Amino acid sequence: LLLLMHLWKYQMGKKPVISIVGICESGIDSLEPSARKRVRGANVLVGSKRHLQLVPKRIGQTHLLWRANFSQVLPLLRKPKPGERIVILSTGDPLWFGIAERLIKTLGPKAIEIFPNVNAFSLAAARLSWGLSDPMVRTISIHSQPFSAINKEIISGHRLLILSKDGDSPKQIATLLMERGFGESKIAVLEHMGGNKERRVNGTASDNWKKYSFSNLNILAVDCKASTQAVQWSLNPGLPEKAYIHDGKITKRVIRAVTISALEPMPGHVLWDVGSGSGSIAIEWLRSCSSVKAVAIERDKKQLSRIKLNSETLGTPHLKIVEGQAPKIFLKIKENPQKIFIGGGISSPKIINECIERLLPTGLIIANSVTIESKQKLLRLWKKYGGDLTTLATSSANSIGRYNAFRPAMEVMQWRWQKN
Repeated sequence: LLLLMHLWKYQMGKKPVISIVGICESGIDSLEPSARKRVRGANVLVGSKRHLQLVPKRIGQTHLLWRANFSQVLPLLRKPKPGERIVILSTGDPLWFGIAERLIKTLGPKAIEIFPNVNAFSLAAARLSWGLSDPMVRTISIHSQPFSAINKEIISGHRLLILSKDGDSPKQIATLLMERGFGESKIAVLEHMGGNKERRVNGTASDNWKKYSFSNLNILAVDCKASTQAVQWSLNPGLPEKAYIHDGKITKRVIRAVTISALEPMPGHVLWDVGSGSGSIAIEWLRSCSSVKAVAIERDKKQLSRIKLNSETLGTPHLKIVEGQAPKIFLKIKENPQKIFIGGGISSPKIINECIERLLPTGLIIANSVTIESKQKLLRLWKKYGGDLTTLATSSANSIGRYNAFRPAMEVMQWRWQKN
């Protein structure tokens, strides 16, 4: 027992072999004493070319270039040599759109220690006197996310801090703002913050940004200002049909808003949209909460291309699109859902059986139907499994000659069932 206690104390006292150190433009002088000690005592220093240039090379210390694909250095990180001390250099705070999150998932939290520094968003906010706690200030990284993720945040009044992908990002973002009708938006590009080469360029989206050359690491600050012709969409469910590219077979906005409400988006939850069509349910599910996930399942190739286009236009490029026939295609989806929406009609009992099987405990299934045949199937499911069965009917005002009248839309039957 005493031996085990000593071994436990020894293990607890051991420091992780791998350290991730956030570094700024001022180099090693920007580090706190403990982080500076780790950098100087490292056998192997891993970083980008820019990071490694910020630290003087020491005798006996190997500098290893970190590229976008870090598969070459993973074996070294997974199985370091006895007595080896590895330090990975990252920009600013490694846990804020940095490499630390990826390494924690790959190596585990006990394998590494993290020394954060001031991040680029904090530096940019300080230069602009923008409060990061202000809900109108939004931070986005197109360095770690697809460019189209910006689309969700281009709303009048939003102030965006965008971590660029490279030196071309400012002109690309200015072009996007012009296309969306936000040409009057103020833009500030900040680069080399905290260093001797710090520079800030101010302008508007309508300016000629092609004449400037920026470093690959820069932050864009955008004060969004919409023109009267601007295209912007609410973050709440129930977007108009014109927000989507579709073939007419789309869940109408009122029914869509009710359906998203019935699905009850919760942080971290995963939605399967079975028979996704234009992707409207999955896309508005993703727009409703930043931490949810969605899988759009569709067999029609034309619809698949529409889903991809709609997801990019509406700022949800992280939507996972799966091509195939339900329920066979479910085998290729690893993550089980908390919520399932079936909008394309339940063509066979196998679909609902497989959905129930894969649905996590306390999860929800929502199924909508319009035709008499599909309504009959929902009625049988309700009798067999229980749940709630509701009809949704809406009418819109239309002109009839010199007069006006309400024209009813097709009635929708909705089945809502919870697994318990």
